[in-house]
Amino acid sequence: MKWHGAQKGARLPLWRLKFWDLENKGLKYRVIYHFNWPDQSYNVMAIVHRDSFDYDNLNDPIRIRVFARCRIDFPGA
Repeated sequence: MKWHGAQKGARLPLWRLKFWDLENKGLKYRVIYHFNWPDQSYNVMAIVHRDSFDYDNLNDPIRIRVFARCRIDFPGA
């Protein structure tokens, strides 16, 4: 699923993945990943517990760290 705030606001190709098997057991984790178009690779940027991460909060430390790392590792993104 697209991370709309990252793709529209920051213009970064970031996505989020939900594990349905874990979700059904009450474990709400998300994998935040970057798709690098030039080499067609998927790069895991973070694995976070859903309850401790706010996608829309511009001041969320995980969001800040992921965006910064993405800009460093994939400057043309």
